[in-house]
Amino acid sequence: MHAQALRAQPLRRALWGPALALTLTLAACASTSGGGAAGPEAGASFSPFREKDLDGKTFDLAPSVGRDVILISFWATWCEPCKGEMPHLQTFHDAYAKDGLVIVSIALDGPDTAAEVAPYIRKQGYTFPVLLDQHGDLAQTLNPTSSAPFAILVGRDGKVVRRFAGFQPSEAKALDAELKALLAAPAQPTP
Repeated sequence: MHAQALRAQPLRRALWGPALALTLTLAACASTSGGGAAGPEAGASFSPFREKDLDGKTFDLAPSVGRDVILISFWATWCEPCKGEMPHLQTFHDAYAKDGLVIVSIALDGPDTAAEVAPYIRKQGYTFPVLLDQHGDLAQTLNPTSSAPFAILVGRDGKVVRRFAGFQPSEAKALDAELKALLAAPAQPTP
């Protein structure tokens, strides 16, 4: 019995490093569970913003707030769960943009990785708006804990439906159903 335990130690040590690395990566990517001061609460009116996109053009969300369903997703090039979420965002964009879904992806990359954002987006072929929060203003307002992935869902009435940290591929089907239900609501009249 003692000999078996001794033989198992190298295997345990070999597995310990990758397990710890995965745990630290997941903790860094989703540093909040959606509680506390992490942006606008469900039911709150959503305040539009303007920011530069990857081509340097100003993206203005104001025309969409109170008219469209908006999904804002914070991500970073160093966050593997974020990269797993992006293809689902593209699928939703392709399926529902014509119905009034606006997806906005906001990169949290700092100076050391910001140059990787545009090449990554173009290589993957993502076509929804991607903004680079260079000064951290959007994160400070909407995602003060800088969680990634972190999303805010806004209904056609301009109110926050919910916000959520983290992403699991198994959640995509439920989010798809939620988007369909929100898109079925009539658009609000323009004042």
